[in-house]
Amino acid sequence: MSLPDITAGWLPALTGRAGWSDSQERLVEDDAPVTELLCRDKRYGVLSQVLVRDRYSGAVQPVENESFAEAGGRARRVLTMPGRSSYKTMRYSGQFQLDKSAADLERLEVTVAQAFCAWPGDLVRLQRSGWDRNGLYRVAQATVCMDAGGYWTKLDLARVDFVV
Repeated sequence: MSLPDITAGWLPALTGRAGWSDSQERLVEDDAPVTELLCRDKRYGVLSQVLVRDRYSGAVQPVENESFAEAGGRARRVLTMPGRSSYKTMRYSGQFQLDKSAADLERLEVTVAQAFCAWPGDLVRLQRSGWDRNGLYRVAQATVCMDAGGYWTKLDLARVDFVV
């Protein structure tokens, strides 16, 4: 199914997700009415290291984002745990902070000349000839607008493992 067939038959019902689940993908292929594609590589706010500190014992557990650090990124934060924490708890908390900060690292903005083509949380597969960004993405934000040219939707696409 290509993107233009998605809204057929339900465009007047503008509320709700219409029963879509994560397992269903939207496909943006060559016949989809894409008017704009913008790629962003946003390095600001991404952490390369988190130091998790236990307040009572004074133990410090470093957790690193090695791929970002190897690419030249340098940003460190210290996270103090409020109570007595185990090794696993400290590592999990640090890894969550790294994952959350890396969620905005790479984003694609795709503008489609169609209303309500995807909802936040949906999966979108880009499969267009001549694009170097083909692959599977998750919709982080969908903005639907109307102007003199008609309806259009701007999809903010993130990695599939996007942390909200």
